[in-house]
Amino acid sequence: MTKKKVFNALLIASLILMPFTAMADLGNVIAKSNDIEISMFGSLKTLPQFMTNVDFNSDDTRYDYIIDENGPMMNHSVRNEARVGWEGKGTNWDFLVILEADYTLNKVNVDRQAGSNNTSSAAYNPEAVTANSDDFGIEKLNFGYDFGPAKLNTGWNTKFLDLMTGALIYADDHPYIGATGKAGNMTWEALYLIIQDDVYNIRSDADADGYADAEDRAVGYDSNRLDWRAYTLRAGFDIKGFTLAPIYAFSNNEMRKADVHYLGLEGFGKLGKITPRFELSYAFGDQDVSGGENLDISAYAAFAAIEIEISKAVVPYVGGYYLSGDDDGNDRDINAYNGISMNQRYTPTFGMENAFIYRFIPVLGSNIYENNFQNLGSDPGYGGSSNGARGDAPGMIMLGAGVQGAITEKMNYKTQVMYFTLAEENNFMKASDATQTVGDEVGIEFDLQLAYNYSTHFSIGNTVSVFLPGDFVEDYRGSDYDDTAIMDTVELSWKF
Repeated sequence: MTKKKVFNALLIASLILMPFTAMADLGNVIAKSNDIEISMFGSLKTLPQFMTNVDFNSDDTRYDYIIDENGPMMNHSVRNEARVGWEGKGTNWDFLVILEADYTLNKVNVDRQAGSNNTSSAAYNPEAVTANSDDFGIEKLNFGYDFGPAKLNTGWNTKFLDLMTGALIYADDHPYIGATGKAGNMTWEALYLIIQDDVYNIRSDADADGYADAEDRAVGYDSNRLDWRAYTLRAGFDIKGFTLAPIYAFSNNEMRKADVHYLGLEGFGKLGKITPRFELSYAFGDQDVSGGENLDISAYAAFAAIEIEISKAVVPYVGGYYLSGDDDGNDRDINAYNGISMNQRYTPTFGMENAFIYRFIPVLGSNIYENNFQNLGSDPGYGGSSNGARGDAPGMIMLGAGVQGAITEKMNYKTQVMYFTLAEENNFMKASDATQTVGDEVGIEFDLQLAYNYSTHFSIGNTVSVFLPGDFVEDYRGSDYDDTAIMDTVELSWKF
């Protein structure tokens, strides 16, 4: 054997043995129980997005951006959502762990730099760089133990009360402790949701901008001012394939000094070729405001839709939403409907991940995942995504229709049109004349989604979303806010 062959053989042997040597130094990982089955999975979504006039104005304005999970976006951005997860099952117990990084693709984010950029240019403006690197972590988590009659769960996996219908009350991934069970044809779930839990530091002379400095003196702590917790119970009855579910939720929103009860009812199921869905929700309670006043909350919301399966390739649907609005911002009650955390983006009928309306759109007062305008107004509300809904919000009426289906085994589509108006406009005045109320027509959105599945592990899609603003936008924001918003999203998706 030549010296070269001997050297190559030793090199290969060293490379093979090196990992075992390292493991011996670090110790061995040994499962303490042999009754655990663990599976691994993952996904990647790369979403180039092209946006035009998202503020309905051809000029640059303070509303000219939208926000999704990756942060703010303008003109063109590439959103990237990477996930890897594990599921485990043991005797009477299980777990789920999903790691996620969801950010705009740029050097700062992919190098995990958390807010800095490798540049020597003195003209560089670090505020212009989107950096969400610190957001990487455990996105979903659930550990459960099955006692037989009931199963105990804790974590922060996605939980929902009404996602299969209108998602008017709650569908999100806040931390929870809960229990589920089944009795005959009824399944039930009770949840204790920790929406927010922080200790507020009271300072005697905090800066006017709200940020404390070294000279500020702590004078005490408030354990309730920033808290928000919710308690829910859902019971689903299976009636020959049709689910009927009464819902109760109590929102103890200390951040907004509001105690709110929600009574809901949803129904859905396939009846032959027809799939009806409906949801009703009534919110009532009270909210304390400055001056020791107590405002009565009384608001309601509804959703209904029907799908008809003509064939696998043609499944038309029609339906709509109603959210009550406040008709008088100066009286002593609140009639605007605020859900705890609504999520119309992932509902079966009108839900579409990359539709325009399901983002935080400042010019419309809509929030991420929601399809309404309850962030419009000036009075603090009692719920909504990030607690952003308003007590004097205008409410919403949405009427829509669409069709979806699988053209082939690999190609599917979904297209829809939605018409939006305000339920109440009395609290909102025209930008040009503050003595007149605005028009109630918000606009029309058209969505078209196409996807081709090359395999079970990879697909390419595209969603085009067009929003034509109505007279409300021009009245409330100004005469220049009348341009059509267009958003085109390419969808590259891998999963294993």
